[in-house]
Amino acid sequence: MKLKRLPFILVGLAVVIWGCVGKPPQKPIFKYPLQTEVSPQLLKLIQETGTSVDHPNANSIYIADEDSTIFEKSGLYEAHIHLLVKVLNEKGKNDFGVVKLKYNRLYDSLMVTQARVIAPDGSITNVPDSTIKDITQSEDAEISIYWSGSREKVITFPNLRVGSAIEYRACYLAKQPVIEGVFDWGNWKA
Repeated sequence: MKLKRLPFILVGLAVVIWGCVGKPPQKPIFKYPLQTEVSPQLLKLIQETGTSVDHPNANSIYIADEDSTIFEKSGLYEAHIHLLVKVLNEKGKNDFGVVKLKYNRLYDSLMVTQARVIAPDGSITNVPDSTIKDITQSEDAEISIYWSGSREKVITFPNLRVGSAIEYRACYLAKQPVIEGVFDWGNWKA
């Protein structure tokens, strides 16, 4: 009689162990420390990109536009982005005063790890985390029944003026692939 119960006990024990183990926790994301001054090297780089006199047909200049992604065989990924843009005129100020980063909360998470304005004199205005909004994507609001997890982080850069630069870094972490075992490039790219 006791041997007949053994398979049920083993299955129950396996379920308990599997439930306790589950998925490993995601590693913490590095959050850049708040700074009040920019490094002399970065300030020099921003200054050397020129002004609207040097670039009369440009509204802004991309100084850095970087991304790096780590892919896993399962289709999961971790993607880091970094953008540094100098504003040359009022149009550039309007273009970069508010930045929207898209993501889908059903498949990934998005954390803004740094957002700031670098003034021409090198002083920094950090964007407080509390002012970064997480909202339903405005263009997807009407069709949300089909893509209900569409979200965007909205970063508003305070004290932005002509000659300043905006800088932000963000990290996308896949929670689950859209299709198991397949990396979906379009899911996170802003």
